[in-house]
Amino acid sequence: MFSIYKSHTVAGIIGCIAVMLAGGFAVWFFRDYDFFIILGTIGVLFFVVALVSMLSEHKFKKEVRDFIDDCHIDEYLEACRKVLGRKRGKEAKALYNVCLSKAYLAKGEFAQALAHLKKIHSRKQRYDHYLGLADYHIATGSIGEATKVLKILKEMPGSVFRQDLDDEIKARELDLRVLKGDFDGLEEGLTDQIMKSKTVLERVARSVSLGRVLVAAGKEEQALKVLRFAVNNGGDTCYVEQARNLLDDISYLEEIS
Repeated sequence: MFSIYKSHTVAGIIGCIAVMLAGGFAVWFFRDYDFFIILGTIGVLFFVVALVSMLSEHKFKKEVRDFIDDCHIDEYLEACRKVLGRKRGKEAKALYNVCLSKAYLAKGEFAQALAHLKKIHSRKQRYDHYLGLADYHIATGSIGEATKVLKILKEMPGSVFRQDLDDEIKARELDLRVLKGDFDGLEEGLTDQIMKSKTVLERVARSVSLGRVLVAAGKEEQALKVLRFAVNNGGDTCYVEQARNLLDDISYLEEIS
């Protein structure tokens, strides 16, 4: 992550050089302890890299990611272009396309989202790439394609982020069941997903899905609560219009009952 910010990259390089020089001098002066000094130097190097990466991640979250997390998509797009738009590195370009694809999916501009998903050719971004493809196929009603992508995600090798990935897959499997109209047991599953939501965007999207299930089950009063939350907190995402359409359906059902 720290390669995105030039100042962080420079600080990381200087820090690593300083650690290696200090380690070299220590080995020279304390030759009887060279093995332990080398191990300590390697440990400090890892710490410096981790620290710079963590600071860069925090800065990126504050400058860019917080906008989409809070459903301010237009501001997020502007921040993405400002921070990442002129970066030339392969990983920076891949991250840029990941960010833009997420923004356009949230806005409901699916052709643009797919165009950016197709530009992601980075192993580091492979999870986001396939998760984005799953979101695209679910949003456009392609049940078969969405199922294939989720199968690929499940078969991917494990990593330190495996539990997070499994949670993301589970959320999309629930969305796929909503798309299929397979509502049995979905209310509990979606409610649990809402409780686990880490961002406003996640909660808004899952509230719309839950609202759709509740409307289908004839639970209009419960649906009103979650759909109003989506309308009031969905910002400039496509979920606001989806929630309003479901609220209109509830109003129509009340009129004819």
